[in-house]
Amino acid sequence: MMWLVVAIGGALGALARYGLALWLNPMGSRLVLGTLVANLLGCFLAGCLMGWLHTKPMDPHLRLCLQTGLLGALTTFSTFAVETLALWVAGRFGDAFLQWGANALGTLLAAWLGFVLVRLMAP
Repeated sequence: MMWLVVAIGGALGALARYGLALWLNPMGSRLVLGTLVANLLGCFLAGCLMGWLHTKPMDPHLRLCLQTGLLGALTTFSTFAVETLALWVAGRFGDAFLQWGANALGTLLAAWLGFVLVRLMAP
């Protein structure tokens, strides 16, 4: 039954992300505003949820729906942000910076490598 809860939250998060893209991306900005807003909003909400969970219990189904489903589909960046924040809150500052750097630089490098590989293989 847990998979259904995640799927429902995921559908809502994906629709929210799509709606933000439709609404904000055509504005002609130098940034892809829909993605930026989705990432910022998702990270903010993930931080709110993390703060809530430190003070109050939450039904495990609701937590999965919101955290893994809704926020996971809205932005995978929220997972990265909360995991890094958890390291910081635990006093593992070096690990938090390592996590941040590895994700920020590693994902950019992985995307670049994929781009280059496909370009090299293209006829």
